[in-house]
Amino acid sequence: MVDDILELACGTGIWTQELLIIVKKITAIDASEEVIVINRSQLFPLSNNDQ
Repeated sequence: MVDDILELACGTGIWTQELLIIVKKITAIDASEEVIVINRSQLFPLSNNDQ
């Protein structure tokens, strides 16, 4: 298990979901706010997503 990962250009979260299998904490960054919103909705479909 890895402690922390910084994922650059995370996009819509395809790899973010895979990385969460091996990591305790992930910071996912993308230049597009729209894809960050999609990424969060993929990972936390029932949450508020206002993080």
